[in-house]
Amino acid sequence: MAAAPPHPNQPHGARSRRTTPRARTSEGFRKRRPFRSDQTVGAALLALIVACLLGSQSLVNLAAHQPFGAQRSVALALANALDRVADGLSLDRPAKFVDRLTGRVPRGRVDVEALLQQQALDTADDTTSPLDINPATGQRYLSVAEPLRVLLAGDSMMNDLGPSITELAPVALASIDLDYRVSSGLSRPDFFDWPSHLAQVLDAEHPEAVVLVFGPNDFQNLEVDRKVLEAGSAPWLTEYGRRVGVVMDLLHRPGVTVTWAALPAMRDPEFSTSMATVSEIYRNEASNRPWVRVVELGSALNRPDGAYAATLPDSDGTPAALRQGDGIHLSRAGADRAAVLLWSDVSERWAVENAAGEARADG
Repeated sequence: MAAAPPHPNQPHGARSRRTTPRARTSEGFRKRRPFRSDQTVGAALLALIVACLLGSQSLVNLAAHQPFGAQRSVALALANALDRVADGLSLDRPAKFVDRLTGRVPRGRVDVEALLQQQALDTADDTTSPLDINPATGQRYLSVAEPLRVLLAGDSMMNDLGPSITELAPVALASIDLDYRVSSGLSRPDFFDWPSHLAQVLDAEHPEAVVLVFGPNDFQNLEVDRKVLEAGSAPWLTEYGRRVGVVMDLLHRPGVTVTWAALPAMRDPEFSTSMATVSEIYRNEASNRPWVRVVELGSALNRPDGAYAATLPDSDGTPAALRQGDGIHLSRAGADRAAVLLWSDVSERWAVENAAGEARADG
């Protein structure tokens, strides 16, 4: 039996879909019953609960990263309860699988205090041959075969600075690793633990010149022994200074130099004062640690009177925007200015220009 030809209004080759005829009543075809509003809300609520269960760990992280206080405690308690339910029902397995696949599972934390105690015993054990030391710098000689290992680390401001510093460094004489974390700092190790992370990077990558930028995310309350320290208070200043000192001491290893950025003025006056406070802590903590130098970014980014500058003349006198729209982060022009200061410190301490000249002469 031959197949029936397609309907005149149906394209040739299109599939027809068979549907069950709707029942006919005395009033005509029966209409489909619409969803009631309570059913719609219930379905949306169920979908929200399922989504929360599937991504319960993300909710825990989001709650944990809130400012310390009663609101954070309540949110964290609820998120942890939801996470326990998701774990019991194995609903969080897809999210955990994705985290493992993308490498977002956090590594185990290092006991930094214990490491510092051991490091204090090992600091004097430097096996570098005196013949390999440049007497002008006290550091090893650089060469194309053994370039300087540079670590650029910090918050999102290092993301601004990293490309500019990398362009200044001689390709043949510097191996650069850019390692930044958005919204991170030294105030919230529950969000990202920089001391622990740096300890692991030091052991794995053995950087020699370390450049650090912190601060914009740090002027917030701290939690110590379940007590909240108000940002800017005397206990806060002491604790934040201790944390800065821990990082500086952690980087006190033979053949390692540390360049730490002091922040420029910010557009918001109150925030600018806060950043001046943390920068003063950097200076104080570095004052008795000769392996650390604090570089003043404000000398390149502030107005002559030290105030915030949205623009400054470039080399040909044309005004150049130095900051992004938030009045905090750096534009490319601003990053280029600041990078000159940071790289100059590294270059001087490692005699990079001399090594580059010798490499050109040999090549």
